Amino acid sequence: MGMKAITDGEFRRDYFHLEFLKELARVSVSGAIDANPNGKAAEDGFTTPILSVTGKLKHVKDIQVTDLKFLKMVVSHT
Repeated sequence: MGMKAITDGEFRRDYFHLEFLKELARVSVSGAIDANPNGKAAEDGFTTPILSVTGKLKHVKDIQVTDLKFLKMVVSHT
């Protein structure tokens, strides 16, 4: 097919879904929860943020257009 793989390994993101969801109106990101299900803090200190929906969700702005523009800039279209 001539398709070439492209990835940055997602190293610039904490979590893909958080990068998207936190940009929706009426989603707030706060605090953190323990990474371990037993309620104890993880030994490495890793915790994840808490997402809260504070009202009716709404898409109010472009979320990943900048990513797409960058990708178009660095990838050949042949």
